[in-house]
Amino acid sequence: MTNAEFPSKTAQSLGKFWLPDADDSPVSGMLSVDGTDVRLEVSPEITPMFLIRNTGPGKAAVKLSDQPDDMVVLGSIPMKPRKVTLWDAQTTHQTQLAGLFFAGKNAGPSRQGLKATWCVAGQHLPDPDTPLCGVRPDVTNLAEWARLPALATTVYPRDPLKLDWHMNVRNKSLDAELANGAGYLTLAPSARHSPPDLRGLHVTTTSQLEIELFQGWSLPDIAMRVLRPLADLMTLLSGKPCVIRSLDVWADTWCSVHGYQIDPAGPETAGELLFTRPHVGLEFLPRWFDLHQRTTPVPQILAAVIRNEYPTVEADALSLATAVEALHRTLDPDARRFSVEQIDNSLEAVEASNMPTEVSQSLSTALRQYWHEYSYPQRVKALAEPVAEAVPACIGRLSRWKEQVVNQRIALAHGLGQNGLSVDQIRRMHALNQSLHWMLTLRLFMEAGIDGSILAKTTEDSERFNDQCHNWRHSWPKVFSA
Repeated sequence: MTNAEFPSKTAQSLGKFWLPDADDSPVSGMLSVDGTDVRLEVSPEITPMFLIRNTGPGKAAVKLSDQPDDMVVLGSIPMKPRKVTLWDAQTTHQTQLAGLFFAGKNAGPSRQGLKATWCVAGQHLPDPDTPLCGVRPDVTNLAEWARLPALATTVYPRDPLKLDWHMNVRNKSLDAELANGAGYLTLAPSARHSPPDLRGLHVTTTSQLEIELFQGWSLPDIAMRVLRPLADLMTLLSGKPCVIRSLDVWADTWCSVHGYQIDPAGPETAGELLFTRPHVGLEFLPRWFDLHQRTTPVPQILAAVIRNEYPTVEADALSLATAVEALHRTLDPDARRFSVEQIDNSLEAVEASNMPTEVSQSLSTALRQYWHEYSYPQRVKALAEPVAEAVPACIGRLSRWKEQVVNQRIALAHGLGQNGLSVDQIRRMHALNQSLHWMLTLRLFMEAGIDGSILAKTTEDSERFNDQCHNWRHSWPKVFSA
């Protein structure tokens, strides 16, 4: 964390603000950061509300100006870190005293409100695509996943009045390379403490994740390649909504970032983790970053279900059914149920047949474009087989489980429940959703390099998995019976 006063200690600050190409015309304003919300109020306006075009002697045409939705605003505030940058700023409201359109700089009072995607505190960065070569994110459950203690206790059995606490974070960091040689990440224990006094001392320990990028990534790239994968991973591991709590980036100095996807009010810890770093090694993390990007939007769908972002059980079910096909297509894009030779022979047979022209053309198109691909039931089975072998309780009887997943997808896709589902049908759908969600989650973890034996052990020890397993066994006894 940087030692800045704004916005960690003071969420609002007066200051002077200007556009990158208008540093000689700063305006006064109030910058505020409230959770993920970044807003700026300036007076006078920082961009003109009206455009005035001379049309002749003593004549002019006035029209509303087009306000960009991706402005960069630079600012100077009277507290640390002094320099601030707003990226992707857009006007939310703007007012100007009527009747003074032609007064130019001498126009009456004006006011403009802006909302920005991000506020970078600590540097002036006029280019929103600036490559940032260092990243320090904090995410819910990071310390719990890292399992890197910074404190130790020494007990003296023969002297019950003596007890020593030791803080040691030296030489305890771990490193792992990012995919494609993009850089590396470091995970280390971290501690903050106050000086001891008559009332004792206060020590806070956590873990710090730092990523060094050889070529640098833009902030949108960091959000896509680091922030979202981290938050989704901790959400899937814990079964609880997890968020990015803070972000620092290196831009010739460490700067704090505030706004989109960064929620300082998010929980430090949540839920029970399915596995931790000692189970899978730090190398799992860069593999997960790479897999998350490669299999998008499947991890996001799975995390959204946990966050209750879909309004109904049916919406959960339809999203999970879609995720099955998306994931299989990504993991096995060349899967075929018919060979090229079989398709060619079929096309020749259709051409030689006496079927109506419209039917012949439609069938030939299907054969050329998609008929060779796996069917949905085949995709379900192919994805579930490795999970069924490693964690049989998740799937039960594979053939019956596949049949129910396919039937549910067909019913939802064709609107067979438009008149509403009974309470029992909703309960059974929810239970099958839980099983399907676990299958997809475990399949992703296996693709990220976690051995099935590790997942077998961690699911066996997981209270959340066992509670949900009891639910789907109760709701679908013929599918999950021993």
